Amino acid sequence: MRILKYSLSLVLVGCFGLSSFAQDKFAFWKKDREYAENSVSINISGPIPGGGLAFGHQVSKKTTFVAFYGQAQEIEFSGDDLEIGDLDGNNEIAFTGKLGDENNSSSWAGGILQYRPFEKAQGVRLAAGAGVGRLSGTLQDPDQNSYQITGGGPFVFLGAGYGLRPVKGLQLGFDIGLIRLPGFDVNTNTVSTPNSINRSENIRREFNSAPYIPNAQITIGWGF
Repeated sequence: MRILKYSLSLVLVGCFGLSSFAQDKFAFWKKDREYAENSVSINISGPIPGGGLAFGHQVSKKTTFVAFYGQAQEIEFSGDDLEIGDLDGNNEIAFTGKLGDENNSSSWAGGILQYRPFEKAQGVRLAAGAGVGRLSGTLQDPDQNSYQITGGGPFVFLGAGYGLRPVKGLQLGFDIGLIRLPGFDVNTNTVSTPNSINRSENIRREFNSAPYIPNAQITIGWGF
């Protein structure tokens, strides 16, 4: 019981001791915070689930350059999660498998320029960037044919966001945008048959049917 009371006392003392620090460093909504030239951050994104690290540097008070690195989280397909038909949209086949798992390296890196057009609303940002990345995985059809999917190369990003003001202390931000993907290749890992060749082409067509994909990202960072 004494240990519990002692621990609670330390927590309360620590909270009061950090209160003035927290008001300045953690109150991300306050307007009168000190300007920061640099920042470090972590993020999560989707609909391709992933996370990453970033370093930001103020080129000017309105413009930030951000260097980033990220990795995809595993995407698993089972049951009827992924059904792909032929060119006529008929004869849909349910595929199972994974993208971005431990056997298929999936990561990206690059840079983004963020611009704040409004002096009185510094949280509003426009963003454009580019990088290189890789997303790969393996699918199986009901006949146990296996297909290796590989997408890699340069990509570009356009979007907008709110938050991540260039201030010292805690920074929070949310971004949405479109990513232009480099495209996917598909190879069968089994003996080629008319069915596997046809299905391989259908998978390639399906994965390349939308060259632009939406992206949403939540970021938490620290300015200094």
